[in-house]
Formats: sequence, structure tokens, C-alpha cells
Amino acid sequence: MARVKGSKQESLVVVPHTPLQNFIHRLFIFSVILAAAGAGYWYGKYSGFKIRDEAVALVEQLQYSFQEKTLRLEEANLRVATLEKGAEVDKKANEEIRQAVKNLKDQVASLQEEVALYKGIMTPSLSVGGLTIQELSVDPTADPLRFRMKIMLTQVGDNRSFVKGFAGVSIIGVQGGEKVAILLKDVSDGISDTDIRFRYRYFQDIKAEIVLPENFSPEQVYVVAQSSGSRASRVEKYFNWGPKEINVNVGQ
Repeated sequence: MARVKGSKQESLVVVPHTPLQNFIHRLFIFSVILAAAGAGYWYGKYSGFKIRDEAVALVEQLQYSFQEKTLRLEEANLRVATLEKGAEVDKKANEEIRQAVKNLKDQVASLQEEVALYKGIMTPSLSVGGLTIQELSVDPTADPLRFRMKIMLTQVGDNRSFVKGFAGVSIIGVQGGEKVAILLKDVSDGISDTDIRFRYRYFQDIKAEIVLPENFSPEQVYVVAQSSGSRASRVEKYFNWGPKEINVNVGQ
């Protein structure tokens, strides 16, 4: 058998022509695709709803947690403010109590000093008899140059008769680099004489409000007292400038 050269021979397959079967096959494939697409759509929609619900629930939970923590923070701030206020009140109360106790102790000490003083005056056996410069106090005022001075003269021992005489007071200090002594009458409007008259049975206070010169630094107060009569005596004493001093041992 002779072959034809120069061309390729292809094999042909003969299949039966079935249009209905092909249509059904295509319809089935389309249905499967459509069902898959629908299932995907509904699954996605369901998943979206579920995620949205979970997100909403999480947001609500976070909001509740935020409100709860906000409330706890406000309560904590209120407690802190209350404690701080209470601490301030307690501190103020403690300070007031401490100051009251201090004042009471000062009053007790002052009363004890006065009791000792009056015992010394009324009980001859406890002190040296006769004229005594018992006490001097200098108290400051709002004016740095103004002071209140008090000098107590006592008679210890036989108080049946009056003691009378004169007292002199000088304030010793430094002014302009020099030591100076200023008479009490020169710095007090209430004292007009160098010699201050006294007359008493038990005790007498010499009180004066003084105004010191500027640039004057006080250091001491010199007090001298001279009684007259059959039991005349002279006593003198130097007191340091400052708080009250009680002195019973004085020269005569």
C-alpha cells in the first residue's frame, strides 16, 4: 500500500451526540458551583454576625470593666482625700493637745515658782530674813524695742512691820561699741525718779514699760534697794537680760 508523504495523519474518535446528557451534566456542575457559592455566602454572613456579636459583647464587657474601675478609682480618691483630711485633723488636734499640755505645764511650773516664792516669804526658816530682791522679769512686745519689766521686792522673816525705802534700776548694755548704763526713768514714761519709793509688808512689784534706744544691745539689769529705819539694809543684784529669773541669795 502506497503512503502519502508530506502530511501528518490525525486519529479521529467518533462519539455519540447526546445534547440532553451534556445539558444535565452542565446543569449539575452549575448547581454545585451555585450551592458552594451560597454556602460560602451564608457561612461568611454567619461568621460575620458571630464576630460582630462577640465584638459587641467584648465592647460591653470593656465598658462595664471601665465603669467599674472608674468607680473604684473615685472611691479610692475619696478614701485618700478622707484619710488626708483626717490626718490633717489628727495632726491639728495633736498639735492643739500638745500645745495645751505645754501651756498647762508652763502654768504648773509658774504656780510652783509662786508657791515656793510665797513659802519663802511667809516661812522665815526657809530663807534669809530681811529685804530681798526676789525676782525680775522682762517680757517682749510686738515692738522689738518695747518691753515690760517687773521687779519683785520681798521681806522674808518678821512680817509684822512694814519695810520701806528706795530702789534704783539701770539697764546695762552696749551702744556704739561702748558699755553704757541707762537709768530706768530714762526709758520708761511711768517712772519719773531715779529712786523708786517702796513700802510693803510681804512683797511689792515695781512695774514699768520700757522703750530701749535704737542700736542698744541690753545685757544686764542692775537693781539696788535701800531700806530705812531701825532695820535698814542695802541689797543689790545683777540680772541677765532675758527670761524671768528668781534669785533669793543676794548680797546685803
